[in-house]
Amino acid sequence: MVATMPSTVLDLQDVTFRYEPDESPAVEHITFAVRAGEWVAVTGHSGSGKSTIAQLLSGYLPRSGGGIREGILRVDGLDPAEASIAEVVQRIGVLFQDPDAQLVQGRVEDEVAFGPENLCLEVAAIEERVTDALAAVDLAERRPDSVHSLSGGAACLSSGRACGCAAGRAASAE
Repeated sequence: MVATMPSTVLDLQDVTFRYEPDESPAVEHITFAVRAGEWVAVTGHSGSGKSTIAQLLSGYLPRSGGGIREGILRVDGLDPAEASIAEVVQRIGVLFQDPDAQLVQGRVEDEVAFGPENLCLEVAAIEERVTDALAAVDLAERRPDSVHSLSGGAACLSSGRACGCAAGRAASAE
C-alpha cells in the first residue's frame, strides 16, 4: 500500500506585497505551504504583515484593497486575486481578531446562512450547511439567539462564542 501525501491547500512562493509602488513591502519574499489537515499559526509583532497575508489569502488584496503582489499564491489551487469571489469563499474564510466586527446579521442562524445565501444555493442546501456549521462550532442550541448575546457583558457568553459564530459563518460557505 502506498501512502499519499495530503494535498497542499495553501501555497505561497516568494510572495511580496506593496500597498503603494514607491513604498517598502508590507510582506517580502514569503514562502510556505500548508497541507490539508495541518493547523498553522501566523504570528508576529504589530505591523509585521499578518493581516496583509490574511487579506492576500482571502483575495481582498489586491482585488479590492489595491496594491501590487508579486510571486505565486494559491488557495486550493486557485489564485484568489484572479478567481471569482464565489470560488474563493468556498475555499477560505477569514476570522477577524474582533469577531463582533464581522457579525452583520441579527440572529446566529442568519449570520451563518449569509455566505451560502450569497452563493445562491437552494434553501435545502443552505439549511444543511447552517446545521452542519453550527454543530461543528458547538452553537446548535444558540441558533435562534441574537448574535449580540454571544459576547459582551456578564450575562452573555464569551467572545469565544462570537468567534464560533464567525467560524460557523466561514465554514458554511465551503
